Amino acid sequence: MKKIIIICLFTSFYTLIHAQVPETDSLALVALYNSTDGANWTINTNWLQSGQPVSSWFGITVTNDTVTGIDLNDNNLEGTIPPEIGDLSNLSSLNINFNQLSGNIPSELGGLSNLSSLDISFNQLSGNIPSELGNLSNLEDLWLYDNQLTGSIPAEVGNLSKLSCLYIGSNQLSGNIPSEIGDLSNLEELFFYDNKLTGSIPAEVGNLSKLSSLFIGSNQLSGNIPSELGNLSNLQILNLSLNQLTGSIPIRIGDLSNLQDLDLGSNQLTGSIPEAIGDLHNLRSLGVSFNQLSGNIPSELGNLSNLEGLNLRNNQLTGSIPEAIWDLHNLRSLGVSNNQISGNIPSELGNLSNLQVLDLSQNQLTGTIPDTICDLSDLYYLGLGNNQLTGTIPIRIGELSNWGMHL
Repeated sequence: MKKIIIICLFTSFYTLIHAQVPETDSLALVALYNSTDGANWTINTNWLQSGQPVSSWFGITVTNDTVTGIDLNDNNLEGTIPPEIGDLSNLSSLNINFNQLSGNIPSELGGLSNLSSLDISFNQLSGNIPSELGNLSNLEDLWLYDNQLTGSIPAEVGNLSKLSCLYIGSNQLSGNIPSEIGDLSNLEELFFYDNKLTGSIPAEVGNLSKLSSLFIGSNQLSGNIPSELGNLSNLQILNLSLNQLTGSIPIRIGDLSNLQDLDLGSNQLTGSIPEAIGDLHNLRSLGVSFNQLSGNIPSELGNLSNLEGLNLRNNQLTGSIPEAIWDLHNLRSLGVSNNQISGNIPSELGNLSNLQVLDLSQNQLTGTIPDTICDLSDLYYLGLGNNQLTGTIPIRIGELSNWGMHL
């Protein structure tokens, strides 16, 4: 008799759930709960509670009697993603980021044909990115950022024709960037930063006409910067820093009229800084430090009226600092240390009223320190060491009370 009662209770429990969503949906959610230590989630309100409709379970969205959304981000999920998730045939959004999930990404996720957003970032997931994710024809956002994923980026990612955001940075991915990335005609944000990617930057990246952000720094990429990047007319952020890129900075960088942040630092770039960069009137930050750039600092940089940060440190630049630089009134940081810059420090330096960091050290500057340097009331770092400066230190320099360090 007891056995019969237990079976009846079990059947009644699942009947309650099945009456609200399909059986495959309910069983998939039960598998998720059990596989990720649901009893110890931060919030698990109504989960597996008899009489509570699935639509009332914390983080679950039900539309037309089927599960369409899971949002359990930052909820202390621990364990693995169960393959049964792939049975949620109408799921459009899966967000389980900021947890402690481990193990592989189940290939079954590739069967979720209605999925538009997949965010499993900031976990401890390992293994390869399943090529089956390339079957997600409706996917718009793919976030695999900050895990421990290895292997290469599958070429099948290029099949995701609706994708607008691709974030797979801060993993341990290796191999080349597949040229198929250039097929993602709707891509707006591409983030491969902080992996172990090798090879060259595919010229096909220049086909991504809607791209606004391109982060592929902190890898082991080599070869030249493709001139095709100049086609990216909507690009606002370009970060190729901390790689092994060689050759010169392509003149077509000057075609990126909407660019706001450009960081090419810590590579092996040679040649001069293109004058065409002076055409980037929306630029706020320019970084080309730790390369092997030579020649003069182009006076055209003085056209960048919105510039707040200019970092030219650790190159082989010669000549004097152009007078036009001292008219960049929005400049907050100016670093040209460890070059071969010569000439005087002009009194016009005092025009940079917003300057907080000034590093001119380790150059061949001559003459005296202008008294107008004391007009820089926001200055907290001053580097003038290892030059050939003469004269005395201006008496008023002690009035710069914001200093945390000075040289």
